Amino acid sequence: MVGSPASYISHRRRFAFISLSAMVYRTPQENMLIVHTHKYFLAEAQQRLDPLGRAVRE
Repeated sequence: MVGSPASYISHRRRFAFISLSAMVYRTPQENMLIVHTHKYFLAEAQQRLDPLGRAVRE
């Protein structure tokens, strides 16, 4: 059972993404590029947080 409505929505989005990506064949190199790109954007977003974890707008 999923706890909050927000986590339920997050779970549904994740499931939809996995379902869509399962229909497309990608080479291992393409998969690695996707993973590294996601990590890069996540790291960039983390750097934009202030000490309290709030988003900082530029």
